[in-house]
Amino acid sequence: MNFAATIPACRAVGLALFALAIATSARADVIEKSFDIAAGGTLDLDTDVGAVKIDTHSANRIDVEVERDGPDANELIVEFETAGNRLKVNGRWEGGKQSWWNGKQARIVFRVTVPEQFNVDLNTRGGSIEIDDLSGEVDASTSGGSLRFGHIDGEIDANTSGGSIRIDGGSANIDVSTSGGSIKIGEATGDVRARTSGGSIRVRNAKGRIEARTSGGSVEAEMLVQPTGDSTLSTSGGSVRLYVADGIGLDVDATSSSGVRSEIPVGGETKAKRRLRGELNGGGPKVRLETSGGGVKIYRLAN
Repeated sequence: MNFAATIPACRAVGLALFALAIATSARADVIEKSFDIAAGGTLDLDTDVGAVKIDTHSANRIDVEVERDGPDANELIVEFETAGNRLKVNGRWEGGKQSWWNGKQARIVFRVTVPEQFNVDLNTRGGSIEIDDLSGEVDASTSGGSLRFGHIDGEIDANTSGGSIRIDGGSANIDVSTSGGSIKIGEATGDVRARTSGGSIRVRNAKGRIEARTSGGSVEAEMLVQPTGDSTLSTSGGSVRLYVADGIGLDVDATSSSGVRSEIPVGGETKAKRRLRGELNGGGPKVRLETSGGGVKIYRLAN
């Protein structure tokens, strides 16, 4: 027997089988479903684990693709239910949601395409949530992951227990919170309420009231039109910057241990060591600017 020839041949067969095993284990299991549901309905998605990605199209149909990958991925049971103009998608971990934390290995992704005008109610206990431009109300919650939204033509109510939040724009009220991450909001036509326990907050092109609070980071906001209500920008560990368009009137109350400065006179003054109060451009709704760990500055925003 030619052992010199046999050993390499065996090794080649072993490597081939190993490669085949890798290819087989890497092949994800995909669930695909389609439902004829007209625009204006609601997607209700609730899952024990998994990332969620929402896209839109012009058809009166919902397409769902659930990718389950990893040694334990098939333990996630996915169920579908239609009721009128509503689709319910439920992802349940076999053995109970508590079993997920016991060393399970799985990568789960829900990819859903809905009509351009649609409402979404999304809840995942472990994964990020992404939503394309959408005309409809958004209610989104995750226990661990980031939130990324395009332009939403409807009210937004969203929160995460650990991740950043970014919204390109919204035409209605926005209420978002995170326990650990930054918040960035683009054009905001309605009122904005943004809260984080550890990160910066930035609100651009605001046209309504603003409430932005963080325990550790800077806060920055732009006011483009005259607000109709009071606003608050507050942080315990960072600077506060407010950009004000020409002609906007405010009653300013700004406090900082590191000083307050303004490019627009506030009560006839442009700076103070700790507190600056008074009318800006003749006065208007109250704006409270406060920080105990940085400076406060008000800038003139040219139109």
